[in-house]
Amino acid sequence: MAELDTPRILAKLDALEGYLEELKSIVPLDFGEYQRNFEKRRACERLLQISTETAIDICSLFVV
Repeated sequence: MAELDTPRILAKLDALEGYLEELKSIVPLDFGEYQRNFEKRRACERLLQISTETAIDICSLFVV
């Protein structure tokens, strides 16, 4: 059985936490603002995308 790469897992978790904090700081107040503000919409979508990818990366580190 292979050993978990704990430092890498922790680094990914730190990155994920950073992405989510950044998302919280830019999230629009309501859906209307989200629809109107192209830059915020794209930034939110990108942060969600990299957050999801990071979560998948973390899961893959547990499947060794």
